[in-house]
Amino acid sequence: MKNNISHILIASYNDIPLAAYELWYLDGIIYYVYGGTSEQYRNLMASNLLMWETIQLGKKLGAKKLDMWGSLPPNYDPTHSWSGFTR
Repeated sequence: MKNNISHILIASYNDIPLAAYELWYLDGIIYYVYGGTSEQYRNLMASNLLMWETIQLGKKLGAKKLDMWGSLPPNYDPTHSWSGFTR
């Protein structure tokens, strides 16, 4: 079944995956859920490219907001039990 809810973006260089994002789209919001990058070719800043692609995908889908769900909130508590899981 094809849907527009879940999206995986992968940035590669010479067929080597360097970064990947998992995105969800629901009710006009595109959510950055998870992401990861390789240590290899860090100078290419593949994650920056994926963020730009995320913005473009959101516009294509009609998103009005981008929620960086996988990022730290402004009121981050380093003593929280999930501390270190995300950064």
